[in-house]
Amino acid sequence: VEELLVRSIPVVFLQTRVNADNWSVELQLELGALGLNSQDLVVALPSWVEVALHCLSITVPAPPDYPSCLRHLLRRKVWTSTLLEVHTALASGAHSQLFVKPAVAAKAFNGMVLTGPADDMLEMLL
Repeated sequence: VEELLVRSIPVVFLQTRVNADNWSVELQLELGALGLNSQDLVVALPSWVEVALHCLSITVPAPPDYPSCLRHLLRRKVWTSTLLEVHTALASGAHSQLFVKPAVAAKAFNGMVLTGPADDMLEMLL
């Protein structure tokens, strides 16, 4: 926030409560009242960003949602696989570690580095 303010970029803190029963409707109303537009940067929980995108009639991109013009900056290969294939690749030694994140629901779980077939996190996901 400080860096944005130093650059004279206005910052607005949303008032909608995270635990409100109808937070989605409240958030839509608040964003509408603020005059949200496609030039605004929304930094929030993923579900809140989805509401903001919906208000702007912008479709949420399907994962992997890295823009092609930025893929060279990832410094890793990105492909779609299954957790079973990840388990097999780690067990066979084909990879010593892999970064995994959901391919369908972007925030079904946090992205994480798995280090082997006995990795507790992999077992939890399977």
